[in-house]
Amino acid sequence: LKKCPNETASTFQAVINGKPMSGPRYTFDRWTLDCVRGTLVGEAGDIFLRPKSFEVLRYLIENAGRLVSREDVLGTVWADVT
Repeated sequence: LKKCPNETASTFQAVINGKPMSGPRYTFDRWTLDCVRGTLVGEAGDIFLRPKSFEVLRYLIENAGRLVSREDVLGTVWADVT
């Protein structure tokens, strides 16, 4: 897992759940998760994920190497749901 520099933060802005997204890009295998644009980028181009799918993938990448429980994922990604 490689964290890429965030040189495009001022150029691109994606909106996830009505909130502007900002942040790094993570590169793993042949993929890049672009947290600024809210996309998963592969050899064939951009894949636009649904907001919760994006948030789950981002959470798992940010916690790579750590065992996360179902409750951890639910409590973080679905924190706004009661």
